[in-house]
Amino acid sequence: MASKMNMNLTYKTFPDVDFSAIKFDGIRAGKNGMKFANLVGGNGRRLVAETPAMKIPWNTEIRKSEETGQCSSKIALSFQGMSDDQEDDGKLRRFFNFLNGVDKRVKELAAQNKTELWQKTMDAGKIEAYFQSSVKASTNDKYPPTFQGKIPLQEGKNPSSEDANEAMDMKIVVFRKDKTPVSPRELKGGCLASVIAEASYVWCTPMMIGISWIVKFVLVEPKPSETAFQFTDMEDFADVKDDGSDNKRKRDSDDDDGDDFENDTENGNEDGDGDGDGDGDGDGDEDDEEEEFK
Repeated sequence: MASKMNMNLTYKTFPDVDFSAIKFDGIRAGKNGMKFANLVGGNGRRLVAETPAMKIPWNTEIRKSEETGQCSSKIALSFQGMSDDQEDDGKLRRFFNFLNGVDKRVKELAAQNKTELWQKTMDAGKIEAYFQSSVKASTNDKYPPTFQGKIPLQEGKNPSSEDANEAMDMKIVVFRKDKTPVSPRELKGGCLASVIAEASYVWCTPMMIGISWIVKFVLVEPKPSETAFQFTDMEDFADVKDDGSDNKRKRDSDDDDGDDFENDTENGNEDGDGDGDGDGDGDGDEDDEEEEFK
């Protein structure tokens, strides 16, 4: 797989891309009025891009549609840290401009092939309105925009499970910086990651059009495991020696100060979870609401 990817047209630093050379390589019909077009560069191969290192804003998971029952997964990469200066030549801005350049070219191609893509009359204004940008803006404009690549799926170990993350597996290869493989479950919010994504095809419905960026490989810096050894000061332990004595202190039996609670109903823990907040979830007053970006 890796050798095949290396043969494709790969964009990494995004210098002076000839967007005019990008074209549709055939248009085919799908189900429910959908149309698909392969997207290729000037050499006739699909466009493949290696993103800069970007932060994953939320956990990468497999989700199941309540309407269709189908599972899907995407990895999001945030443009957090990108300068607002349009003349900025940083890696994030160059990738941002690359995506917008590909989008612009696809809209031009859609206008040129509108009679094959749509049965109804379609002008440039409608194409612009229907187009789903490769750069996703935050729904409330409070967060930086994101690039979201689709992750292929395959049947998991427990296909009949109601849990989508048990029924399906992500069909991608994920590496650490030391080039060793790691589970896709490590693609969590807050991690730094880079992906190799392929602009596999353009999809079109009667009311929408966009590009499917398919993720092939991911490079990630996983978060430290919560079970990993994290102590740093062990000097005092180096001086501790076992003298072989059996004269160990026994548990005090004469303390009657009332601090040995038999259960959690004392000290205000009527819910039995040990945190004293009465909600039974064991998290105290910690806010566990997950930020959702769409």
